[in-house]
Amino acid sequence: MNPKIKITREFEDEAKKVAEYTRKIMAEAEEQIKLLFNKANKEEWYIGAPVIIEELLYDYCLNTKSFRSWTDYCGADIISSE
Repeated sequence: MNPKIKITREFEDEAKKVAEYTRKIMAEAEEQIKLLFNKANKEEWYIGAPVIIEELLYDYCLNTKSFRSWTDYCGADIISSE
């Protein structure tokens, strides 16, 4: 069972503002990732299972702690786009 905590109304109001803001930017981020994945799929920028590529792309783009390159993050080799 969680210990009972108490917060001020100001904290409640500020937390609501931050939550609304972060939810908005998360929705925008997910839309950008979806657009990139669809473009990569259309342009045939990858070889591999689409579901794995998409999952790794979401993990990579939403990861707040890693500053590795995309290829390093997913363990991919660079291929020619021609």
